[in-house]
Formats: sequence, C-alpha cells, structure tokens
Amino acid sequence: MMQYLYARFARAGSTRFDCLRSLLLVPLLFTMLWSEQGHSESVSIAIAGPMIGTSSAVGVQYRIGVEAAIADLPQGRLLGSEIKLTAYDDSCNSEIAKVVAREIVSQRPQVVIGHSCSNATISAAPLYAKAGIVQITPASTNPKVTELGITSLFRMIGRDDLQGELAAERLAAVHAGQKIGMLRFPGTYSRGLSAIAQSSLARRGIKPTLIIEAKPSATSYARQIEQFVNAEVDVIYLVGGGLDSAVFLRQRAQLHAPFAVVSADTLVSRVFIEAAGSYGENVPFTFPPDAADLKSSSRALERIR
Repeated sequence: MMQYLYARFARAGSTRFDCLRSLLLVPLLFTMLWSEQGHSESVSIAIAGPMIGTSSAVGVQYRIGVEAAIADLPQGRLLGSEIKLTAYDDSCNSEIAKVVAREIVSQRPQVVIGHSCSNATISAAPLYAKAGIVQITPASTNPKVTELGITSLFRMIGRDDLQGELAAERLAAVHAGQKIGMLRFPGTYSRGLSAIAQSSLARRGIKPTLIIEAKPSATSYARQIEQFVNAEVDVIYLVGGGLDSAVFLRQRAQLHAPFAVVSADTLVSRVFIEAAGSYGENVPFTFPPDAADLKSSSRALERIR
C-alpha cells in the first residue's frame, strides 16, 4: 500500500533495514563517483549519524552496511583505489550536525552517507551542497529533505507524508467512530509526521479529541496517560523516539489505560525492542516493506550476515 505497510511488532531482524540500504547504495555511489571524478589514489567516504546514545543502533547499521559493501569489492578496493571510511557522531541533533558537517567538509570526502535523523540531514545538507559533496541519507523521512531542492542530496527511504497518510487511513478505518488522541514530541520528525496524519484525518472529517506534546527522555508519562484516559480517548497515535515510546507503552500497561496505540517507524529500533519488552507486542506501526525480503537484497543480506 503506497510505499509503506502495516506490520505487527516483531523482535527478530528489526535492525537490518538501514544496514541493507547502506550496503545497496554503495555500488551505485561508486559508479557515480568514478564517472564524475575519474581515477584517484583513494576514495574517501564519511558516515554521519548517531554513533552513541539511544539512537546509536542506526549508526552501527550504517557502518556495518558500508563496511560489508566495501568488503564485497575485489580486495576491498574500488578499481584499484583504496577506500577510506570515517564515522562521525551527530547525536541526532541539528546543531551538532552542523558542526559535524563543517568538520566533514574540511576533510573533503567524495561522499557523505547520512545523516539519519531528518533534522540533522536538513541542517547539514546545505553545507555539503555548497562544498559540492554528494550526500545520501538511508533513513531521513521528512518531506523537507526532498523539498530543499538540493540536486546532490539523495534519499533512500519513503517520505513521512506517505507514512502519515497510511497511519490516518488505519485510524479512520479500524477505529471508525472512536475518539483519537495524539502524543508527539518536539522535533522535526515527530511534529511533522503527526501534522501530516492530523491533516489527513481532517480530510476524512475526523478531528483528534486531544493532542499532547510531551518532553522527550522523561522518566514518566503518567500525567499524559491520565489526560488521555480522562478525555476518554480510544486510540493514540504515538510519534516519538524508540525509548520514549517504550516508556509510554510500559506505563500504559502498568496504569491499565484502556486505549489502543498506533505508532510509527521508530518502533523498529533495537532501543525500543529492549526497553519495551513484551509491552511492545501487538502495537501496529508504519514502516517500509522489509528490505530483507526483496530478491535484490539476497547478496547484500548474505554479506552482512
């Protein structure tokens, strides 16, 4: 259905998607670099993303995917040229991403694979473009990444407007006639995706009963849960980070809150899996089709394994 599908939460294999994308993009990337720049003694690649902290699983996937792709080349070299790979941590923060981007530009790599979080990609992209550096993001889903109009910036994942539309479609169909609530967090990803879903619901004549914006990395969301219960909300559209979503779902169960939850693609992260445990089971969420199931991914998947 469009570029996204609904899936039940599953534990196995939930951190391989960006890994596969990173591996699959490298042969195309090398072809581009070779045709545009010709032969050189070495090719420099920078990986930018969250390498430490709660979102570090994504950074690990980037590195694994690119390293596997390089290992798949003859002697790990591009037509005889050595490949230099350097990883940079942006902490999924737009201001840190700008600092990282300036450092990367000073090193003059041929390409940047990243960033991961949309806000980081959007803030760093103009700096790479000005320097004439190709940028490829396997994971940034905000529509603004495309709407920047930067011709040297490439996205390997669907846009949030597709994800938001599909979430609204499910909420309208499965929860027809019920009261809908939304829990979002500050930041480009959460605000943008929830706004798209809200707009899509409005076109269907549906207005959420209660929309709450909570602080990220909180130790408790009991107050927000109580607000939803008092408003007699039947289902929540939850758009937040993996850890915050896990804490919310755990406390929903502990407080015996009766409302259902529909969520987004951060639920595929290992951070969510480990923090939510059994409380994450049977929560539907939007996410691209599993790249590991594509026939074209078989060689990449084997190399990663």
